[in-house]
Amino acid sequence: MRTLPQVESMREAVGVCAEKGVPFCYSSGHANPDGMPFGFDLPAAMEVCKLLAKTGAEIGVQGYYTSADPTVGIMIRDYTRQGAILAGHPEMYKPDNITWAASSAIVFNTIGVFERNNCGAMVIWGDFGWAQHMPLLEIASRRGAFVIVGESWSNEGTLSAFFSDLISICEEQTVAGPYLSNNVGQMSVIFGEDVVKLGYMAFITILFVAALAGVKF
Repeated sequence: MRTLPQVESMREAVGVCAEKGVPFCYSSGHANPDGMPFGFDLPAAMEVCKLLAKTGAEIGVQGYYTSADPTVGIMIRDYTRQGAILAGHPEMYKPDNITWAASSAIVFNTIGVFERNNCGAMVIWGDFGWAQHMPLLEIASRRGAFVIVGESWSNEGTLSAFFSDLISICEEQTVAGPYLSNNVGQMSVIFGEDVVKLGYMAFITILFVAALAGVKF
């Protein structure tokens, strides 16, 4: 699996916060365990959450986490605790830094968390949709924060480019899960998708060559 620069740069974003002496802010957006349209990116959103928590704990940087689902809020508690433990600093786990708000208020809640705590980085890895995240990204960008966005929908990702240092495309959004976890099940799904894509490409190529050769179907 190739390197995902957006994911690798998250360590850099936390490092920038350490240099400034400020925390970072992370939001999983509308990611939830209920399935489509906001469920498929949940595993990746949680692995990113754990990576940030681990990196922050290693260098003494606090993180603030928001979500739009109470169940995901509980999952974030678990993953951030795992990150702090893996870093060897369980004392860096701060459950009070984790909040959730209804989907209609997730952006306002995240903006409030970001502003109140003077965060030096904003990381989004989970769907927002309907361009809801644009005010959040604009505020973070104007404050000079390091902004990384993983957005599920291609049109939303395009809008994010205006205010982000790094963005992911839709495929990279979900691949971040197995990329970080090395989970065999998740990696098998990605491998299966790649095999199917290659099969379709081969089929289309054969049809194209046959059409050029004058074969009638």
